[in-house]
Amino acid sequence: MLERNSFILFGARSPEQRGRADGASGNMQQRLRFLHARLDSNNHSFWIFSPSSVIRRNLLYLSRQPWYAKLVMTLVILNVIFMGVDDPTCTGECAAANPTKKVC
Repeated sequence: MLERNSFILFGARSPEQRGRADGASGNMQQRLRFLHARLDSNNHSFWIFSPSSVIRRNLLYLSRQPWYAKLVMTLVILNVIFMGVDDPTCTGECAAANPTKKVC
C-alpha cells in the first residue's frame, strides 16, 4: 500500500514512469512508514487539538454539514473574483483614482 501511495503522491502511475525498475526506493518506503506511524501515534490535529477537544469536535461538526462544501466553493470563487479585480501594479496616482483601492 505504501508503494502504491508513493506513486500517487508523486504523480507516477507505475515504477517505470518513475525511472526505477524495482518500484519506489527503500529510503522512500522508510520515510512513508515513519510519517504514517507518526500521524497515527499522535492523533492531535495540528499537534494541538486532541480528539476530545471542544474546538475540534465543533469544527468537525461544521465540516460535515451539507452546506459546508457549497460555502467553501463560494468563498473560493469570490476570492478569485476579487483577485481578478485587483491590479497590483497600480500605485500612487492610479491608486488614488481607483475606487477599489480605497478601504473606507
